[in-house]
Amino acid sequence: MKKKYMPRDTDQKFGYLIEECGEVLVEDFGRSDQLTIAIGKTLAAVGKTLRWGLDSVNPDLPVKDQEENGDWVLRELKWLKRTIKPLVGGLDNDSKLKVELQDLKRAIKLVEQDLKERFW
Repeated sequence: MKKKYMPRDTDQKFGYLIEECGEVLVEDFGRSDQLTIAIGKTLAAVGKTLRWGLDSVNPDLPVKDQEENGDWVLRELKWLKRTIKPLVGGLDNDSKLKVELQDLKRAIKLVEQDLKERFW
């Protein structure tokens, strides 16, 4: 990615993450159910976080099950990374899916760094 296109703030980093999730889904269509589920859960967490904020919780959940949205996003990103790892190794270097997965890994890292710096 060219430096001038690097996301600079949390909203841009979330936008980049959503963009890369979508691009991977298009390239992976029908190949990996686990990847589709992991991306779907990540998109749900990011979407709700953008709507309600990083420190918001779901008030409809029992108190013991509540977590801040920022923590939820980090949890889903962790699972998404574990899902991506074995897929990348099995693809040809010139595979479009491999390129998109590597871009997605970069987006995940940016969001994780931003959230950890801001809240932990």
